[in-house]
Amino acid sequence: MAALDDAEFERQGRERAEKLKAQFPAPGRQGIGTNAYARAAFEAGTFEMSKALAPLRYGGQYATPSAAERRAAEAAADENVLAVVAKQEAIHARAEAVHALYNAPERRSDETIWNTYTRGVSAVAFTKGTKEADFVRKFRDLIAALLDAGDYDDDAAACSIEARLDKLTAPVKYPVLPEAAWEAADTYPLADREAEYARLEAKYGARNAATNGKSPSTNGHATVPKTSVLRKRASAAALH
Repeated sequence: MAALDDAEFERQGRERAEKLKAQFPAPGRQGIGTNAYARAAFEAGTFEMSKALAPLRYGGQYATPSAAERRAAEAAADENVLAVVAKQEAIHARAEAVHALYNAPERRSDETIWNTYTRGVSAVAFTKGTKEADFVRKFRDLIAALLDAGDYDDDAAACSIEARLDKLTAPVKYPVLPEAAWEAADTYPLADREAEYARLEAKYGARNAATNGKSPSTNGHATVPKTSVLRKRASAAALH
């Protein structure tokens, strides 16, 4: 989310608004339904448009404005409306970027893997009775240590911590790629599943049919990528 720069969306909004204005120079009798520029202005609401069109009220004066005053007022109102449309288009551009970010295949896979894991760990925690709080504290500490090991690319420490996690949360295992990604894909709706299988095959190679549809073990700790660090921290903190 931090990468979604507001200044960039303002630039995109202005650019999109100018394109719309060029495509729909005059509403005429088209109406809002077919005029994208007018529709964007309409979406901004009457208050914003009232402010934008204020120059056409000539400060409330009763005298008939001169031709020069009319031209100046129309130019000012035109620029104001463009700014309103640009603001609306910036909102749309940001929404599209956020949607793309949250629906990125890699992120969706990571999140599915992590949510499945923490649900399993939560179920184990529930069985601990009066020792649940101690279990959760140990789990959080190990996750924090694992994230630190990942930040420093300390493979030996990461493997050791994962083994301790597996012992603590048994029978729930810490997710290991690529099998965790394949298993996550198995839970996708049918409409999305084949595309995810294709993505994983392109990334990891063919799934091993000899393992009853499961991927072979990686004999390592190729775990959920570092891009999930903040989400992992939040999930671990939320576990109770």
